[in-house]
Amino acid sequence: MLRKVALVTGGASGIGKGIARRLAEDGYEVVIADRNSSLIDEVINEITASSGSAYKEVIDVSDEQAINELFQSWSGRYGRLDVLVNNAATNKPKSLIETEPVDWDFVMDVNLKSVYLFSRGGYPFLKESQGAVVNISSIMGQQLLSSGNTSYGVSKAGVNYLTRVLAKEWLKDHIRVNAIVPAAVDTPLLRAGLSEEGKQSLEDSISKGMIQTPEQIAGVVSLFLRPEASIITGTCLVADGGSQLV
Repeated sequence: MLRKVALVTGGASGIGKGIARRLAEDGYEVVIADRNSSLIDEVINEITASSGSAYKEVIDVSDEQAINELFQSWSGRYGRLDVLVNNAATNKPKSLIETEPVDWDFVMDVNLKSVYLFSRGGYPFLKESQGAVVNISSIMGQQLLSSGNTSYGVSKAGVNYLTRVLAKEWLKDHIRVNAIVPAAVDTPLLRAGLSEEGKQSLEDSISKGMIQTPEQIAGVVSLFLRPEASIITGTCLVADGGSQLV
């Protein structure tokens, strides 16, 4: 029996790393698409050390030509595509007035346009396998939680809308498309710049379930891909430990 193949963008660190490792545990051959070659190698070493299979694609997820070339050679390299996880993301935390057009475009290209490009490129393979797409969004795409994240919040709102559009358009092809909507997740990006007091506060929040771990988000991805979830599509599922209810 052929092993299923999953592609994870931004899979070299943070949430993406957690997802790549979990999908490998679930029996997928995992293709990690990221621009950081050395970090991809680290994840692949961890996966293979646990008897999993993983492959490396060094790519800028905002580079349309590179993405087109990836999928042009996909059949010869990987044969099939069963799962696409659009996880890659970045942020330029500034107010609207402070955000320069180049920063706006950069965030939109990585967070939203990449979802469009990878989904469009992967469509023929997903159609053949009757596969699934899972987009990693953010609570900031639904709620105004803090100032200074204008471009990020708008890009994630776009991810939510695109998730529902693709789910509707691809329903006839039996491709399921869903999104996970976390709040704060313990990643290197979140920890960057935190003081010691801030890090301690972070640990306290994690222990209380108010901040999630990459492994927890990866578990929700795994849940979406189970046969029991085959009737779920077009859903943007909030996975925040109830932090928005406090």
